[in-house]
Amino acid sequence: MTAAKVRSLAIGVIALSAAALSAGCNLEPDALARPTYEADVRPIFMSRCIRCHGSPPLADQVVKPPSGTAPPTVRFDVFADTNCDTDGGTGCVRGAAYEAMQRKFETFLVMYAGTPLEMPPSPAPKLTSYQRDTILKWESESSPLEK
Repeated sequence: MTAAKVRSLAIGVIALSAAALSAGCNLEPDALARPTYEADVRPIFMSRCIRCHGSPPLADQVVKPPSGTAPPTVRFDVFADTNCDTDGGTGCVRGAAYEAMQRKFETFLVMYAGTPLEMPPSPAPKLTSYQRDTILKWESESSPLEK
């Protein structure tokens, strides 16, 4: 075989291999079967949600919740509630586990999808399907009380 034919054959094999691999590959993985807060969900919250649901909230003009500010009593950067049982509710801050037990993530990510109440609010980019599915699986399939 001539060098040109070998090169042509090699390019064809590489192209077919790449096409076969990409046909079965998804650029974004499926959500884990049993995500945990610390390993899987908290990193999403830290990168996408604490702008408004962290301490202190940035409350900048780039991203504003529909009501103007996120409730200061809801934080996703912490797992458990703080001061909710010790002082009669004054200063109570709800963590991500409480929100999951109340099915708040399903409400704001699924039921309000396409409305002004969908989270994160625009102009922030929407969560990817992997991020959304990971949060929803954590909320529904695993015990939110498990870190």
